[in-house]
Amino acid sequence: MERIQVDLHMHTVASDGTQTPQALLDEVIEKDIKIFSVTDHDSVDSIAEMMVLAKKTDRVFIPGVEISAMYDDKEIHLLTYGLLPDHEMLMGILKRNRAIREAFNIKIIEHIKKVKHFVSLEAYLNYERDPSWGGWKAENYLRDIGAIHHLGDLFAMLHDMEEQMVFPLAQDILPKLKSAGATVFLAHPPAYCGGELVPESMLDELTEMGIDGIECFSPYYKLGDQSDYYVSYCKTHDLMISCGSDYHGSFIATRHMGHPNKTLNELKIDQLLKNTSL
Repeated sequence: MERIQVDLHMHTVASDGTQTPQALLDEVIEKDIKIFSVTDHDSVDSIAEMMVLAKKTDRVFIPGVEISAMYDDKEIHLLTYGLLPDHEMLMGILKRNRAIREAFNIKIIEHIKKVKHFVSLEAYLNYERDPSWGGWKAENYLRDIGAIHHLGDLFAMLHDMEEQMVFPLAQDILPKLKSAGATVFLAHPPAYCGGELVPESMLDELTEMGIDGIECFSPYYKLGDQSDYYVSYCKTHDLMISCGSDYHGSFIATRHMGHPNKTLNELKIDQLLKNTSL
């Protein structure tokens, strides 16, 4: 049986990854990943280019995006597949989310300016980031001027910042995505409960809202049998089972494309492949 490796969660310079679509595709081919997706945060700016590039190869590319939403006052991420990058409804959701992100970036700068007086909001607003750095504008600016040295510094400085990004509700977004023909997975569940298992009640509610599957294999799974819990839930509730490396290039050095190493026969994504056979 042919070994078909799958990675459905990767980032490019369109959000906080360090690689262009061409560089990412080169690595996909080098690592012999047969089925892959680009899922930038609230952005599809790399999708059209990757669609063109991937057609010149024997790889299966599934257009994707990682959409931020709120569930029970928590930020969750919805891996959304199969919509073309010019879809009007999708563009509206992503535009709103990017505006929320930028407003929060400004609050970050204003917060850090209280202790790092050389930080300037005006300089930040005029700052042009180098996408190959990965990360995002506020993080890049603060790193560039020496206010932080790595991502951990930034998170430590934001520890006492009471505000958080508040995105649209999952219960409002999911029906719109589903009506447009998207296939939606809950990304990396351990991220939402401090690494612990997400309560079944939460999974039940998200299933009722319309998720099609769960990312059951991800670098976020640190404990032995966590994946088994989600796989079992998916099988019981007839949901799809996916995997993703959440690869960001060199921006997050601990994550590697193709890890966890999962093949098509270990997953359940037949309907996803059928829905997105562009």
